Amino acid sequence: MVKKGKYQLLSYLVDRYLIFYKSLNRNKKIVAFAVFEANSFNQIIPILNEFLKKRFIQYYSIQLNTLQQKKILFLLNFEDIKKENIVRVFNIMRQNITEKKLPIKFHVESILEQKFLGLFLNKIDSNTSLTKLAESILIVNKDTSFHLDFFSINLDKLDSQDSFIHNFIRIINNFNKKGYLIINFLCDNNEEIKFSLFFTEEVIKKDVLSSTEKNVNGFFNYNVIKKQNIKIKEFHNFLWRKGISHNFFLLKYYSHIFLNNYPNKSQELLKFNREFERNLLKNNVEFIRLSKYLLFVEQTFLFLTMSKLRSEFIQRIIQKYLAKYFIYIIVLDEDDAKKLLKIKNFTSLKNVQILGLDEISKFNFKIFKQKLENS
Repeated sequence: MVKKGKYQLLSYLVDRYLIFYKSLNRNKKIVAFAVFEANSFNQIIPILNEFLKKRFIQYYSIQLNTLQQKKILFLLNFEDIKKENIVRVFNIMRQNITEKKLPIKFHVESILEQKFLGLFLNKIDSNTSLTKLAESILIVNKDTSFHLDFFSINLDKLDSQDSFIHNFIRIINNFNKKGYLIINFLCDNNEEIKFSLFFTEEVIKKDVLSSTEKNVNGFFNYNVIKKQNIKIKEFHNFLWRKGISHNFFLLKYYSHIFLNNYPNKSQELLKFNREFERNLLKNNVEFIRLSKYLLFVEQTFLFLTMSKLRSEFIQRIIQKYLAKYFIYIIVLDEDDAKKLLKIKNFTSLKNVQILGLDEISKFNFKIFKQKLENS
């Protein structure tokens, strides 16, 4: 068993493409980090997973800024007792990734430092302080001060896993919150790739009427996030993007979230969804895609769209959402759509409307704004 090193959190060395931490105790282990940015993670995750299995890196993390969604930050973690070994392994990885001609950019020197620290400050100095305040961490640096709140994320029973990352960030933005969604990947002793997720919110001014945990969980109708009480001595887990809980998920069961491996994907359904969303955008209608089946419109209406009739699934969605939203149901298969219209358990519900194929082609997308104005 390797003993853990002791590190001074805000004391590090920046050397070109790498940030180094050296242990202060007898354990001479060096921890290092590299950072690069990309526009997507579909092609990159499989490559990094191979490096995990070869033990080139101990873990890597993906960071998404809720206010800057175009760029995705990747952080790579290296550990060794010799700096030159870390540099050698990093150069092998960087060359391998570069040869694949992926649209990524490794950060160097001052930009690397800025991106690494960017979770809470762009630059640190002697005035920087971290203080535990209730369940938050208070960051103070010269004239700047704010709180960081931390939330673990659970995907176990979530209906809308397919598009969780995209929808989570949109929800956070809709509630005018600022923060980072971080996903940490590692390889366990069984050679299985697993990951954990957490969200950290930057709070300039506390709003007692707007709870992030309550708002997000209320939207998903499920306890997706849970606030975590982070201690100062655990803060390095946040800065080093290691995660804040031991709740991990095996990637092989959730690969569709990151790699677009949607099982039994219906091209007809995807084509319909794209066209429907284009019409919403043309009419300035706000919407959030919960999954390939569910679309949330103007915070009031829920569209359930399927290629084939699945009565039990419809019943489950109605039980879950009917108390909050007006529900539209669409079945693209013409024969199944006719069958659905004959099921009185659905057609008799007051806040449920089944749209036939002819009604869809003539659908008035301005109706959402009109209903909201009249309500």
